[in-house]
Amino acid sequence: MAILRLFAGLREAAGASRVEIEGSTIGEVLAAAESRFGDRFTAGLATSRVWLNGEEAAPEDKVTHNDEVALIPPVSGGAQTETAPVSLVWIFPLLIGGALAAILFLTKPPVWTAGVVGAMALWMIDLTLAASDRGLKIPFAPALLTILAGAVLGYRFSIGGLGATVLVGVIVSLSYAVVAPSHRGLPALASSAVLSVLAGGATTALVAAISLYEKRVVVAFFIAVAGGSLVAAGLGAARRSLLVDPTVAGFVISLAVFPVAAVVWKLNIVTYLLAGLAVALAMIAGRGIGSLVRSGRVSWTTALPGWLGALDGAVFAACVYVITLDWFG
Repeated sequence: MAILRLFAGLREAAGASRVEIEGSTIGEVLAAAESRFGDRFTAGLATSRVWLNGEEAAPEDKVTHNDEVALIPPVSGGAQTETAPVSLVWIFPLLIGGALAAILFLTKPPVWTAGVVGAMALWMIDLTLAASDRGLKIPFAPALLTILAGAVLGYRFSIGGLGATVLVGVIVSLSYAVVAPSHRGLPALASSAVLSVLAGGATTALVAAISLYEKRVVVAFFIAVAGGSLVAAGLGAARRSLLVDPTVAGFVISLAVFPVAAVVWKLNIVTYLLAGLAVALAMIAGRGIGSLVRSGRVSWTTALPGWLGALDGAVFAACVYVITLDWFG
């Protein structure tokens, strides 16, 4: 017997999103499901992908009562029900960025720390839910613990706490797999460790940034560049123009804004040119990691499942940005 998770049209055909089905292999489970739910289910199953505990499965794969089989209909059939409308994909991340900018300039460091923790927690919740919808179970608890540890370490030790945050993320993820058997699979374990390190590292970096530099505008540079990239990407999505897709937008805006800001605020232009390049590359890499977790494939231009997918690149870039300033500033 296995737990069968269903989405979109398959969920409607079965009348449930989660059912228990008898069978010792994937093939037997699917055959039993077809027999129970009828022709409409069979038609949807023919074009769906089958995942076993977060990995693509074959009919002969064995299953037990602890296994979870997810059936994912094709996106082209309109089954990507957890993807936000294109406009909201860009609006919600911008609202979070605006809130952080207000907290940055209007409050004291402890409030800024709490704001960063809240933003990172929301991003991780969105990411884990999107991954869950395609059958990849990533635990939220390790990431949350790493985010909290990253905030404390960043507040107490500044950027020097980053190494400890990375270590906490790895240890917590491995420890959680020991007590939670359903998360011991390699995809879930690796995803948990990588995302915990990214979220915790970004938290440490952003919390440490305002103690490293007297001018909070240094942090505002990053928020403005990330927000500008999202606006440009949003326009590109609306107009389907390759001139303003996320990749091009990240490079152009990062490489343009940081040097100009350095001149205006009389900062080291070489350092901020390097920071701009680092942010541009990190935005692309982070987007790739996020799309791989959310959809199972790497994509830099299409809307991703979830509401905060546009922040995937920004989270990775935040960590890289502060490290670059610390090394070359």
